Amino acid sequence: MFNDLQQLDSEQTFQCDLCIIGAGAAGITIATQLADSGQQIILVESGGFHLEMETQNLYEIDNIGLDRAPQIATRQRYFGGSTDMWAGRCAPLAALDFEPRDWVDHSGWPLTRQDLDPYYQRAGKLLGLGPEIDQNIWATLGMEKPEPWFNPE
Repeated sequence: MFNDLQQLDSEQTFQCDLCIIGAGAAGITIATQLADSGQQIILVESGGFHLEMETQNLYEIDNIGLDRAPQIATRQRYFGGSTDMWAGRCAPLAALDFEPRDWVDHSGWPLTRQDLDPYYQRAGKLLGLGPEIDQNIWATLGMEKPEPWFNPE
């Protein structure tokens, strides 16, 4: 069920067991996974189903740091969130990403890539990615892995 709070009485209240704030990738995923839990779940999003400048303007900032893309180009305030307009690459971390690096303070993770594998498989299934969501995809496709555009070495 969808309720547009702009169309409801301002005195309207809702009761739930869990309220998830933000209908972006994380919020929608959590709500989807808990939908059959028997709990009353409410997913709250400040925007509607389409871009509305009134809510988008809530992201307005005064940037005092390095120049960057305008907020409207990188963050969206509506159902689906920024992932609705994002065309980036989502890929599992490599085992190397979890290891300490001498030149990075506090680097290294308290878990390994293998610790995350069950979650990668679960996320891949949720997204319809199939079984090859890791580096094995290149061999499966008979292709060479492309070099990153930036190499710190």
